[in-house]
Amino acid sequence: MFVDYRGYGQSSGTPTLDALSADALLIFDTEAKLARDSGKKVVVAGYSLGSVVAGGLLEKRSLDGAILITTVSNVPDMLERATLWYVKPFVNVTVDPSLMAVDNIRAVKTYTGPLLVIGAEKDSQTPVVLSQRVFDASATPASSKRLVIALGANHGDVLRSPESSAALRLFAADNGF
Repeated sequence: MFVDYRGYGQSSGTPTLDALSADALLIFDTEAKLARDSGKKVVVAGYSLGSVVAGGLLEKRSLDGAILITTVSNVPDMLERATLWYVKPFVNVTVDPSLMAVDNIRAVKTYTGPLLVIGAEKDSQTPVVLSQRVFDASATPASSKRLVIALGANHGDVLRSPESSAALRLFAADNGF
């Protein structure tokens, strides 16, 4: 199932992290029950901002698999990468407290199920080093997790890369999805 975030696409409302998280829990609980009642596995995938929402689900719900695409580790890491060294003494960034609570490193430290992390080699929005940090912090056993870097890909075209397509097919096949 694919859903537009509150305030995006065909959805109404105002997009906030708290609203997105609440929506994700409601949608997950509804869909997971239907899936499990019919004997299906439940996999959560999140791309960019969606990886933050997926990380929240990793901490709060039982999943059969997780896919994080162009993910972030946490907001301080992201800000560190986005701010040029020579402007740091002159810049003071204020971040909404709900965003400061985002921490996919914390989320994957408690998750032990199958995990696929996909980063884009030329991603300037969510640099691949952030995906690497999330992958490295994961409690998932090495045999059940995989990090894939889409060579030559940018943030917006990562899923069109041959590496991403192959990784998604392999992840599904290896885990019976």
